Amino acid sequence: MSIPAGGQFYPLLIDRLRGEPFLRLKRSQDIILTPPRPEDAETLCMLMNDPLVYEWSEIPSLPYELDLAQRTLSQGRNVSDGALYTLQQAQSNAELMVIGSCPVDAIRLVLPGGTDALIGGIHITRCDHGEFLGPGGPETIDWDNCKEWQEDNASLEPGDPEIVWTMGVYLSPEFHGRGIMTDAVNTVLHDWAIPRMGVRRMLVFTFENNIGSVKVFLKNGFKLLYTAKEHMTVRGRIRNVNVLEWKLVVDEDGMLN
Repeated sequence: MSIPAGGQFYPLLIDRLRGEPFLRLKRSQDIILTPPRPEDAETLCMLMNDPLVYEWSEIPSLPYELDLAQRTLSQGRNVSDGALYTLQQAQSNAELMVIGSCPVDAIRLVLPGGTDALIGGIHITRCDHGEFLGPGGPETIDWDNCKEWQEDNASLEPGDPEIVWTMGVYLSPEFHGRGIMTDAVNTVLHDWAIPRMGVRRMLVFTFENNIGSVKVFLKNGFKLLYTAKEHMTVRGRIRNVNVLEWKLVVDEDGMLN
């Protein structure tokens, strides 16, 4: 059972058993997005140690240890709790506020009986790849001023249309090919990022040959700009990186796309 969270929490729902906010995916009604939970640590370890997941991730080392999972979940929970606290403090305001983060990033499959299982994650943050944020645009890689551009992006106030955001995603291989991640990106982008965070532009990065992730973003209106050759070293391996961009489009009727 769930009820609308209402007020500043719109469009979140509340799980009446857990008292936990969540978003339901637009198409996959048995998939929800919730805050991270401490008890997710073992499942997160299992997912991140799967070759079909870590091959496309920036995990610095393998195996992915339980203590790293616990720290990651704790950091994510702090972000979520901070966002929810900010929304609660503004509950008396009639106009919906713009907030700087998304409080729900854990992808869960709803099981019979009302329980659920962690199957993935979707995280929106400010882009910290400063080498792509210079005045020349993402096509011009500027390593010399990378830190400056990253700090400039981080310093902008929430809701500023000049903020460049990014998104990181992962999904259990068991659920690949079902359209779940495409649905998750669409839901987060249009139900939360655009209306509640003021997101107007995003850059996302995938390793070359990660065809599945590229398709997910292309289906959601991203454009593949190019592949940056030998751009990143991960776990001792030099990787080529796909650079994809999304910009909010407003049509003639003032509708957001």
